[in-house]
Amino acid sequence: MSAIDHDTFRAIYESYWAKVYNYAKRIMEDKEAAEDIVQQVFVSLWERRATLHLDNAEAYLIQAVKFTCITALKKEQRYAHQEEVEGVQRPSTSKADELTLKHDLDKNLKGIIETLTRDEQDIFRMRFEDGLDNKTIAAHLALSEKTIRNKFSMVLSIVRQKLKTYGYK
Repeated sequence: MSAIDHDTFRAIYESYWAKVYNYAKRIMEDKEAAEDIVQQVFVSLWERRATLHLDNAEAYLIQAVKFTCITALKKEQRYAHQEEVEGVQRPSTSKADELTLKHDLDKNLKGIIETLTRDEQDIFRMRFEDGLDNKTIAAHLALSEKTIRNKFSMVLSIVRQKLKTYGYK
């Protein structure tokens, strides 16, 4: 394919936006982050349209979204790690407040977990309390790894939504 003109770009955008968005959403597990990533990829495509030669637009977009998601996740991980390190180095101004907040979060989380089905509770606890990965959980519960991944994603979504109703972000 030669350089991308406005009409070609629009056709690519309309044809593939939903597919690459859903792909990004599965990776990021966050609608807004997925939208940002897809927007970044399409902006990059537009900015590089004069020099970029695409043989397979779909494959290009999927790869671009994948790499952009990986970069974003690594950045989040570094940021979270930095906050953790800074938190350890900074003395707390109010340890009692922190303990109260932690206690409230634990209590709310326990209540939320109790509303889940037995399988969902097991998956949640194996992941967060035991630190097991999907493959190990799947073997333990005699389910496929994909089933565990799907159930875990659903459970995490439920927990996040319910925590938001308690005022957690």
